[in-house]
Amino acid sequence: MNPAPVLRALLRDRARHTPVPVLAARFHRGVARAVAHLCRRTRARTGLTTVALTGGVFANALLEEETAALLTTAGLTVLRHGEVPPNDGGLALGQLMVAGTAAHHETE
Repeated sequence: MNPAPVLRALLRDRARHTPVPVLAARFHRGVARAVAHLCRRTRARTGLTTVALTGGVFANALLEEETAALLTTAGLTVLRHGEVPPNDGGLALGQLMVAGTAAHHETE
């Protein structure tokens, strides 16, 4: 993903004294559109139709909602976190599960 178009637009808008909340909304919309575009291209190449929104970036509710809406509209199935957070908390839980499984196998 090339961030240059989104960043250029933000700098142009900032030079025009666009209010910061408008800049933030445009940035989030731009990132969501870019993710949706990449997912549609991936579907065209691979036939995959399910997308998992994970990672710290999707702890941002605005970005997650906008991206999920665009992907759903494009006909993709969207998986999102529920009980476990998409950021370091989820990573830590996964690490604990792996360590617990390894420790269990060592005692057998």
